[in-house]
Amino acid sequence: MKMMAMKFLTYASIMMLLSILSGCATSQSKKKKENEATAHYKLGIAQLSENHVQEAYVEFQKAVEIDPKNPDMHYALGHVYYQRGNNPEAVREFKIVLRLDPEYSAAHNSLGQVYGSEKRWDEAIQEFKNALKNTKYDTPHLAYYNLGLVYESKGQYAEAIKEFQNALRIDPNFVKPTEGPSAFIVYYEIGQTYAKMEKYTEAIAAYQDALKLFPDYSEAHFGLGLVYCKIGSKQSAKEEFEKVLKLSPAGTILPENARECLEPMK
Repeated sequence: MKMMAMKFLTYASIMMLLSILSGCATSQSKKKKENEATAHYKLGIAQLSENHVQEAYVEFQKAVEIDPKNPDMHYALGHVYYQRGNNPEAVREFKIVLRLDPEYSAAHNSLGQVYGSEKRWDEAIQEFKNALKNTKYDTPHLAYYNLGLVYESKGQYAEAIKEFQNALRIDPNFVKPTEGPSAFIVYYEIGQTYAKMEKYTEAIAAYQDALKLFPDYSEAHFGLGLVYCKIGSKQSAKEEFEKVLKLSPAGTILPENARECLEPMK
């Protein structure tokens, strides 16, 4: 009887050992796949940083095939689809990300950008707001800025100004991934919005804030020139348009609305 008990214990121990070894093998196999997927993902990021979109696309596809439950890899693939103009596939990937991780705010922000590019304004607004619900979202200034752009496009100018200011309140430098500080872009959009509201004093101040940060920003010089035209300061407008031509490629011609402003001047 004692011998049978010992044999049973030995058998149980062997089965437990086999189970542990099997688990270890499975874990090692899983880890190997994750490492392989990560390698493709990192290669894709490197290719994207060099603007090699097709090569990045191939690497992200491989990463997703190997590790389909990794939200970062689906997000990267969705970003490339968006860059390539394939909005339906981009939306599909961003929605997969949110199924895998409902708090992945960057995917909400990117979905909003896709919808905004299609003028699906209300859906875009909802996605940006969804992104901002997450208090752990590390770049909320981007969602505030994008929200401002949509409100500006809808003609809801007061709301647009508020969201642009929120973006600068969160990050006064408005740091964009891979691009660095870009606050001049936000000030420019504030200037554009005030100009549409015919609040020219505020528009001039915003354009000037943009140019303090980036003196060679031709779009801000052009916007400033148009506002000077509106208030009758044609000499100032002429100076701004001359800066636009100086900063633009050779052979650039001013748009008609600028030429009309300067027409009577000799």
